[in-house]
Amino acid sequence: MLSFRHAPLHFPPNFVFLRSFLLTFVVLPSFGLNAVFAANQDDDELKKSSPSEIYQVSTQSLSELSIAIKHVAVAEVQSLNSSQLASEISAIVKSVGVDVGDSVKKGAELLRLDCRPYDIELLKARASADVAAAKLILANTQLKSAKKLAKESFLPEDTLLQRQAEYQMAIGEERARIAQVQGAVLNVSRCRILAPFDAVIVERIAQEGEYIGRGKAVLKLLDTASVQVIANVAPKDIESLNLAKNLNFHYRNTQLPLELIKLSSFVSKKSGTYTARLNFSAAIADIGIQGQLQWGDVDYYLPSKLIVSREGQLGVFMLKGNSASFVILPDALEGRPAKVNLASDVPIITQGRFQLNDGDSVTVNIE
Repeated sequence: MLSFRHAPLHFPPNFVFLRSFLLTFVVLPSFGLNAVFAANQDDDELKKSSPSEIYQVSTQSLSELSIAIKHVAVAEVQSLNSSQLASEISAIVKSVGVDVGDSVKKGAELLRLDCRPYDIELLKARASADVAAAKLILANTQLKSAKKLAKESFLPEDTLLQRQAEYQMAIGEERARIAQVQGAVLNVSRCRILAPFDAVIVERIAQEGEYIGRGKAVLKLLDTASVQVIANVAPKDIESLNLAKNLNFHYRNTQLPLELIKLSSFVSKKSGTYTARLNFSAAIADIGIQGQLQWGDVDYYLPSKLIVSREGQLGVFMLKGNSASFVILPDALEGRPAKVNLASDVPIITQGRFQLNDGDSVTVNIE
């Protein structure tokens, strides 16, 4: 019986090397991929199980961070009364007692006219008044006598009526003469031109020895007691001006306090502004000085560096409990201070704000 014996297999040396090479590129990579996959699963589970991140921030109150916003408007000190005095009579200028730049008090004599013609007219008027008074006395006496005779039937009624008419005419004539005297006295008083108020002389028109007619201008002056600051305020500043508490007139490194008296209700066609009238609270600047009306905004404004953008909206982060709350500022513009309508003690997040989103948990650094 024939028997067969399996001869052992013999592999060439190159085959053994090839086997090792295949194991390296097939088995080992498979093991590596499984290990990486397992590591990723562990990271995901760790993330799911770990709490949300808590950010470190610093805060300051809104009042501490707020910056002062100043508003300005072109302003000028003006007198309420700019008067040009004129002569009320025709006469020769006798003397001028003031010159340009002089300050005068109310009632002070500014100019004197040659009053001799008017003094004569006054004498005539008084003389005529005396004559009229005498006629009235005579007419009154005659009337009394006529009444007595008429009562005894010794005088016709027509004569009595005549005496009564003469008496009434005498009364009228006396009144007319008295009026003439009053007119003459008034003209004499007009020979002296007096200051109607405390003023400063800004122009001298009449000269000594000059004959001036009635209505001719002689002096121009400004009222120094009634002075106001007139300012041109832009429409965008009207609301803040009405709410402002501290108003000042600023000129030549000097500030004088003001109080708002009146604000016009219409816009000037020429300047496109509203007209504000203000009084000085204490010291008064000279008439004609130009400067600025300045006042501070009563609202809180945050500097532009604290403003951040989230989802296309500009705002700030405030601390609300242990979370960051994003407050949208609708009037904010990039690169400019923004108005904030919050309480003065609200904590505003200053440090760590760039990494925050609305609702993030935060903890405040205690310095």
